[in-house]
Amino acid sequence: MREAKFKLSYIAVFIVVVTFTIFCMPQLVFAVARDAIITNNGQSVPNATVVIETAEGKPIAKSTTDENGRAEFDLPEESYGKSLKVTLEPAPLKIDTAAPMGLNLKHEIPATTGGEPWSRFSMDLGGGFSTFSKDVVSVIEKAAEPINVGSNSAVGTGAQTKQKVVETVGGALGGMLGGLGPMSFGGRGDDVGDSEPELAEDPVPETVKRVFTDPATGTKIKVGGKMTPDGLRISTTILDSPDKGTFQAVYLMDDKGNKAGPVLYDIYELYQEWTLTVSWTYTRWSGGEQIEHKEGGWSESGSNILGTFAVPKENDGIWKQMGFSNAVAGVRGLGTLFPVNPEMLQNQPMHLVVHVTKPSQQAVNTTGYVMSMPPNAMSGNNVGFIRSF
Repeated sequence: MREAKFKLSYIAVFIVVVTFTIFCMPQLVFAVARDAIITNNGQSVPNATVVIETAEGKPIAKSTTDENGRAEFDLPEESYGKSLKVTLEPAPLKIDTAAPMGLNLKHEIPATTGGEPWSRFSMDLGGGFSTFSKDVVSVIEKAAEPINVGSNSAVGTGAQTKQKVVETVGGALGGMLGGLGPMSFGGRGDDVGDSEPELAEDPVPETVKRVFTDPATGTKIKVGGKMTPDGLRISTTILDSPDKGTFQAVYLMDDKGNKAGPVLYDIYELYQEWTLTVSWTYTRWSGGEQIEHKEGGWSESGSNILGTFAVPKENDGIWKQMGFSNAVAGVRGLGTLFPVNPEMLQNQPMHLVVHVTKPSQQAVNTTGYVMSMPPNAMSGNNVGFIRSF
């Protein structure tokens, strides 16, 4: 009798396990985690309801964005690689009345025909939609990691303070010494004058620029691009930086993580506080002949996207290349030129990576931004960017 009861109990447990496996396990094991980034002209859209449907209109997932505009989903495995529809429910949205009309609240994700299925999508209400595979997400997140710039006393606010002290003492000594001739202090160099460096005119329309905010630091940058006969010109302005950070790196990157730096820099705007004249040309002569000439670029070459322009070095920032002695203040509005045309953007996905210094830290590093350039964000010659990190 006891043996019979044991067998019945065993059978009951077996039935429960089988039932759970059939009806519950597919939802647990075969769900695929993905995420989304929702922005409005670059700014995060919180508390938005994002609905994902099949191509036939059957809802399969719903999620709400957090304060950073991110939403996470668990989609059934059978939807992986298939065409889907994304709809943003407008009811909870608080859209700036100054934002452009015709907000893009619906998008279609085409079926994956080859390669890895998407793991993240980015959607900007002002225009632009893109998907990224798991491998590309990994590349993007690595590119956004902080860059080690140096110690505070060498390149940060401590270095700037020491420089000001030297300059003040130098000015006092100069006055005391009277007519003994000019003196140079604080690593300024021989060409420093009282007038600011000549600023270039920004060719990128304000209407195409978008603002991107780092939630951790509050640092804001404004970015836009324009196709010109010379290539793609990108304008980047630091709108707000608590400790007057400046540009450490600006480069393009493909889906595999290959980097390419600009061939030319332009200064569109300076902080009110600046201490060095700026030069971004380099010429080398040998035996009376010019053997090398550079404008802007980087001092060393390496892996690149198109084989035409050099890769930036992480430990050699733009501020240093342009003649500034520390990573505080200096250039606030920067223009960069890349030999890229519309056909290249159509055929090869590219991302813009911008790193802004955080000079008040004891060990100075950077705030990283990664923005993508989907063809559907282009309007004529103007290039819009969407947040991908």
